[in-house]
Amino acid sequence: MKHLLALLLLALSTGVQANIGKITELRGDAVEIKRAGKSFKADKTTAIESNDMVSVGSNTSLTITFADNSTAKITENSKLIIDDFVYDPKGNSKAGMRVALGTVRMASGGIAKQDSKNVNIKTPTAAIAVRGTDFAMTVSELGESTVVLLPTCKDDRDATRVELPGNCVCGAIDVETSSGRVSMA
Repeated sequence: MKHLLALLLLALSTGVQANIGKITELRGDAVEIKRAGKSFKADKTTAIESNDMVSVGSNTSLTITFADNSTAKITENSKLIIDDFVYDPKGNSKAGMRVALGTVRMASGGIAKQDSKNVNIKTPTAAIAVRGTDFAMTVSELGESTVVLLPTCKDDRDATRVELPGNCVCGAIDVETSSGRVSMA
């Protein structure tokens, strides 16, 4: 009985970590995921878990949609590390990710709406505090980071059309580096 209870608790604790998101868009096939010390090729049916490292190769891009409806659009030759992701619609949620290389566009979701302090995004040279918005980060091969605040649009195809009132809004982010902190709004 004691072993059955321990096995049940192990299964429940493992399930909390599993399936925090999934690949919802995929162009190309050069995607590798490192999970628990093992690497495997990913496809559009692959679930994403905490502690995954997602590497996207040449001529490939993908979008991960997380359980809180936030998204990460990862371009070719990029690497995203998901350190921690817990989503509870009633609260007590958190997300921690690192962009190690390339370009990743993030669109915040339910966790940022609950409490933006619980979203922790980093690059090798910057930490981004999200306050409910879209932004992109690019990390060069030398580890230099560029962070850009982007408009959040009802239809991304209209992001360049400024004459559509109410279509796009800009949120805010704070970017902190060794040189100081900059707020973008």
